[in-house]
Parts: sequence; structure tokens; C-alpha cells
Amino acid sequence: NADVWSLGCICYELAELKSPFRNKEEKMSLMDLFDNITKCNYRPIDARFSPQLKEAIRNMIVVDPTKRWSSEQVYNYATKCLEEVRKPLLDPIIAMDDISIKLHLLNYESDFCRAAERKPFHKLYFALQDQQQKEENYQLFYFLELAYWIMALSKPEKKKDKLAIYTKTLIDWSSPDSACEKLLADLAGYGVKL
Repeated sequence: NADVWSLGCICYELAELKSPFRNKEEKMSLMDLFDNITKCNYRPIDARFSPQLKEAIRNMIVVDPTKRWSSEQVYNYATKCLEEVRKPLLDPIIAMDDISIKLHLLNYESDFCRAAERKPFHKLYFALQDQQQKEENYQLFYFLELAYWIMALSKPEKKKDKLAIYTKTLIDWSSPDSACEKLLADLAGYGVKL
């Protein structure tokens, strides 16, 4: 069970880059260090780390071995955490970089932005979440307009300079959910498998 204590200390040091019981800012005597360890006196890891890591460290660095997690509990908790984590198949920043290059090839700024009266977005725009714009569904509707504009490029009967205006008519601006459902159905009509 001492191994679990050690593992907790190692996890803490990997996260904080310092020992849980040693204070880097001031010199400590061995007695102070011993006192911190026996009282389990350490600062919790920084808020930027996941609640799962905090929980694991909190349950591994426990003085009383009867209250400390066993190695089996650590393993089960880590396994459960890994099952809960769903990694995206593609890094959104890399994907947006690629998308912005392709939009440039489609003359996105002149053919879409000017006609739709939209500002060109930064290549990280859809990869990062803007809380204020999220509440207003701004990013979502920008994406919907852009998606319909790209789909409309394949329609030769539509005039290129009118496409961005045409795409605005395809979106239900009052309901983000129904607008998304309609886009999914329209994409399926284009043969896109979801």
C-alpha cells in the first residue's frame, strides 16, 4: 500500500513540478518536512488539472493506509476515467487549419464573406469556443451558412455571386436544433454518410 502513496506523490510532482510536502519558496528543515508528511499537509493541485486527477491524488496521498486506495482501486478508477474520456478523432485546431486553406481555394472571402456580410473568421474560430457567441449561437449559424454555401457551389443553376444570399434562406434562424437537423438531412441528400 506504500506503493500507492508513492504513486500519488509522483502524480502530484508530475502535475505541479514539485514535491507535495516540500515548499520550494522557503527552506525547510527535515522536521518541518516530516511534520508535513505525517499530517498530510500539502496544497491541492492547481485548478487547471482535471477533477479526476485531483480525486486520484487525494485518495492516494492519505496517511492512514486503511483509508488510502489500494492498487486495485487505483487501477479501476484509472480504467473508468479512460473509458469516460472520448478523444476527438482529429485535433480541431489541425482540422481548422486545413479547412481555412481549402476555403481560401474556394475564394471564401470574396464569394462568401462579402455577399453574406460576414467577417472572415480566424483559422481557430470554430476550434475554440467563445462563450458569449455560444450563447447567441453565432458560431453555429455562421457554420450553417458556410455549409450551405459549400453545398450550393455544386449547383450550376445558382449564380456564384448570389450563393451566399441564397444560403441564408435555407436556415431556420429561430431554432438552432431544427436548423441542425435540416442540415444533417440535406447533407444526407448530397450522399454524405454521417
